[in-house]
Amino acid sequence: MAGRTVTGVDNASWYLPAVVLVGLTAYLVGYLEADMSWASASSYRPYAGLATTPPHDLVRPLPVEYMAVGVAGVLGGFWCGDRAEQTAAEAAR
Repeated sequence: MAGRTVTGVDNASWYLPAVVLVGLTAYLVGYLEADMSWASASSYRPYAGLATTPPHDLVRPLPVEYMAVGVAGVLGGFWCGDRAEQTAAEAAR
C-alpha cells in the first residue's frame, strides 16, 4: 500500500518482484550471517552452536511461505491502496 502511494504505479505486476527480492535478501543475509558472530556478547550465544538455529530472523520462513504470504500481501496492499484512492476521490467531489 505504501509502494502504491509513493510510486503511483497502477499495475500490480510491478509489485510482485518485491516478494522475490525480499526472499533473496533473506537468504543473502542468512548466508552472510551464518557464523552468528553478531551473537558473541549476547544471550543468544548458546544457540550459535546448534545446527538447527537459523542465523537471522529473515531466514526462518521457508521460500514457499515467502511466496504464498508475500503474493497475498502484495495483492492485498494493492487492493487497499486502490480502495483508499477511490474513497479519497469520492470524498473530494
